[in-house]
This record gives sequence, C-alpha cells and structure tokens, in this order.
Amino acid sequence: MSIIRSNLFQSVFERVPFPLVLKTVEIHGRAIFDAIEWENTINVKNTVFSIRLKRKRVLQHNWGYAIYLKDLKTIDQFLEKQFKSKKRSIIRRYINRLEKCLTIRYKIYWGDIEELTYELLMATLQKMISKRFDEKGEHHQEMKRWDELKQRTFSQIKKKQASLFVIYDDGLPIEISLNYHLGEVLFSSISSYDMDYSKFGLGHVEIYKQLEWCLQNGYHTFEMGVGGMDYKARWSNYIYQFEHVVLHQDTTLTSRLFGNYEYHRIRLKEYLKSKKINEL
Repeated sequence: MSIIRSNLFQSVFERVPFPLVLKTVEIHGRAIFDAIEWENTINVKNTVFSIRLKRKRVLQHNWGYAIYLKDLKTIDQFLEKQFKSKKRSIIRRYINRLEKCLTIRYKIYWGDIEELTYELLMATLQKMISKRFDEKGEHHQEMKRWDELKQRTFSQIKKKQASLFVIYDDGLPIEISLNYHLGEVLFSSISSYDMDYSKFGLGHVEIYKQLEWCLQNGYHTFEMGVGGMDYKARWSNYIYQFEHVVLHQDTTLTSRLFGNYEYHRIRLKEYLKSKKINEL
C-alpha cells in the first residue's frame, strides 16, 4: 500500500496527470473542462472503478489570492472598487515613473515564441528568483522541479495553455511572470523581478498590466494562488482557504490505517503551522 500525494490546484492549471477521476472542475461556479483541450489526463480506458471511499478534510493554514473581474470593463473600474484614492494614485505613480524614467516595453508571449527567447527568459526568471530568495535566506519551492517545469512549458506556450509576461527595459527583461491559461482564468504561477529595479514597484506594475490584458481579452479571473505576499492581499477581492483532502478505501484494514495515518499527519502539520513552528 502506498500513499499518492497530489497538488490538485497545481496539476489542473499545469495540465499534468493526477491520480483522481474528476467529474468536473469549476471556478466560481463555472465548469472549465469544456473550455480546454485536456491532453494529459490519466488513461482510464478499459479500467473499472468500483471503490467505496472515505473522505477526510483538513483546513490548511494556506491562503489563496485571486482577483475576480466579473462585470468590469476597464482597469480603472477595478481600481475604483478595490482601492481608496491615495492608493490608486500610488499605483499610477509607479507606472508613470517606470515609463518616464526607462525605455519600457510590455510583452506577452502566448502562442508564439522562439525557442532561444524562451530559454533566455526562463534562465533569467530562475536567476531573479534565486537572487531574491538567497538574500532572504529562503528557498523557492518551485526550484526543485524547475527542469521538469521548463521542459514542458515551451510547448504549452505554443498551444496557448501558458504564457510569459515580460517587462523590458531597453531590451533587458526586468520582470517576468509565468502564467497558465484555463478557460477564462489566468493563473500567475511564478513571477519575479530584477532586484536592481526594486524602487519601481514592479510587483504592482505586473498585476496592473496583466489585469489590463485580462479585461481586454475576456478573462473573468486573475488567479495568484497560494502565497503570503502583502501586495497580493491588497490587490485581491477574493481570498480563500486551501484544504487538504485524504481519500481512502473503507474496505480493508490496511487502507483505513494508511488513510488515518495520512489524515493525522496532515492535521499535525497544519497545527504546527498555526503555531508558526514552520517559521522557526
């Protein structure tokens, strides 16, 4: 008996196989399977599923952040609803200062990208992330699977399942965001910027410009996933709590023991996180 652990949120957006047979996936009550070409589902041909399951849920001390754009037409409408006048002025000041001081160009690679350009941008993004996290004495969780992620993302960009949003200063990438496209949802999965440009508030500029793109292209949600960045919380109008679900057969003693072990392991882990032991 083995325990298979899967990040469903991540697997759905990245279109990688996961060990669950889903009837549907919904975001804000809207089914999204019909809107995508799902190429990497697990092959269940000639397989019969006849399993009685038990499900145990553990609320996690992980919060997700998203921006819901329903009924909005322009970025100005969103800013009016989300921020007070002073904060709106600060955000616009970031953008104006960036564009006046530097030779700025915004580019989204979605459906068309040269392989050499892709390699350069992914190497630059990796370097940006490593530098930022090294300075904080921390490790970015995606670095351990970077090669795997990089290998499959090029073809996903070609198929318009993923994109790279880039801010250039006179041809130099200074901010890069790796996104996934799923129906009418844009998920900003991994982003970073050149630390030499910190004073320009590039995190805010990136969100502003990507929201602008979403509104121009009919997207109803800008998803930022799990993460504790303060600026994410300030921009988000939809904040939600992740949960960990343990599924196991209820027909054998072994499966019940393994299921209960995993459930209590996760509960202990989340309890320790609630006491901030993980930060120590």
